[in-house]
Amino acid sequence: MYDWPGWWAKLELFNPLHPVLGNEDILYIDIDSVIVGDITPLTTMKKITLLNDFSQHGASVAPATGIMFIPAPAKKNVWDEFMKNPEKEINAIRTPPYHGDQGFIGRICQDAERWQNILPGRIISYKANIATPKMIGFNPELYDGTGNGKLPDGASIVCFHGSPRPWNTALPWVPYFSLKNTIQSKVKQYKLSLR
Repeated sequence: MYDWPGWWAKLELFNPLHPVLGNEDILYIDIDSVIVGDITPLTTMKKITLLNDFSQHGASVAPATGIMFIPAPAKKNVWDEFMKNPEKEINAIRTPPYHGDQGFIGRICQDAERWQNILPGRIISYKANIATPKMIGFNPELYDGTGNGKLPDGASIVCFHGSPRPWNTALPWVPYFSLKNTIQSKVKQYKLSLR
């Protein structure tokens, strides 16, 4: 409805007057995430629920908005704050991870639940919890030491949050994007495995 750029479009999820979504609870999942298990428990939240930013550790971790549960009654506060001056928020210069929509939503929803705290092991990061040095997208700064290249038991959603995108990994649990893309990804993965 408002045609805000990039990640700012997510703020429309909070519009309490949206003709389709306004009165509905929403479970939002970014397009670069892969559902690999039962997500029913994610739909039973009562409060706004956000991710912990996968690049941080500790008690006061910044929020991330790649997966959000947004109960209908909680929308108005976020929406009203944003609509006071959307252009100011969109154009504000803030450093990661306190930037963009997640920085704004995190400031307004400081008491939001966090997925990793209430459903540990259900929502994981490909880079932090799966990828190994011989896999596409391995990032030593995010790697938590547990990844062995396999999908962990009990996972419901794998977040890719940036590069690589899921369809560029050639992993068997990621749906194929296209034959060309799958072949290119498998060749790239094979070359990495030879290192």
